[in-house]
Amino acid sequence: MKYIAVFTATVSLFVLPIQFGASAYAQSGVCFDDAVQYEPQGFPQWLAAADYDGDDYTDIAVLLYFVGEIVIFQNNGDGTFDSTGSLTVGQSANSMEAGDVDGDGYPDLLVANLHANSISVYSNNGDGTFAASVDYPGVADAGALVPADLDSDGDLDIAVASFRRDGANVQVLINNGDGTFADPVSYMAGEFAVAIVAAHLNADTFLDLAVTNQFTDSISVLINDGTGAFGLPETYPTGEEPIGLTAGDLNGDDRNDLI
Repeated sequence: MKYIAVFTATVSLFVLPIQFGASAYAQSGVCFDDAVQYEPQGFPQWLAAADYDGDDYTDIAVLLYFVGEIVIFQNNGDGTFDSTGSLTVGQSANSMEAGDVDGDGYPDLLVANLHANSISVYSNNGDGTFAASVDYPGVADAGALVPADLDSDGDLDIAVASFRRDGANVQVLINNGDGTFADPVSYMAGEFAVAIVAAHLNADTFLDLAVTNQFTDSISVLINDGTGAFGLPETYPTGEEPIGLTAGDLNGDDRNDLI
């Protein structure tokens, strides 16, 4: 006898009200309403929020791990959401981001497929539905990804952090200008890169890359040469097994720090 297991988890939404509760605001400076929960049938692995249907309200795409599905929650215009459709993805889909890679004004969905060693691009039809995926192979052990204009030509490229042990853990796919991508180019970092950000990290105007290396307890910084290519990494030690990363100006000196 065969069994099908359905795992139900929740997506929780916290809404910041216009008027704060006095006591909570006095303590923390911010106050959220109680969470509203939405229950896709699966294990929510990744979220990407964007205005997918062009109505000026932010919608939510939820990647369900193991199930091989992306569920779209459309904003009703009042901060509540209805599930309006889904996309079939590979069961090894590991992360997802939104970005307008074809320049039509609508955010597309980009998915990293860990065991399939590929990136999938789902083009937005302009109404919050999506075309069948275009897949780009050769992205070994694809983990987290970030869309960013790395070659400064006005369109979004893709940089990927890979769960590899050989050190070639950053892979870059340059946009051809029409929403399709060139073959991935690999760059060195530490072992098992799990998070990636694109940010201005030196004094020029080009976006650089930084990744966390979980197995070498470090961050690698890759400096953009201005063409979307990168040299050898500069590596900085961290605490044990770093898994998250973001960039921001923490000390007000107009330079991005890494957290």
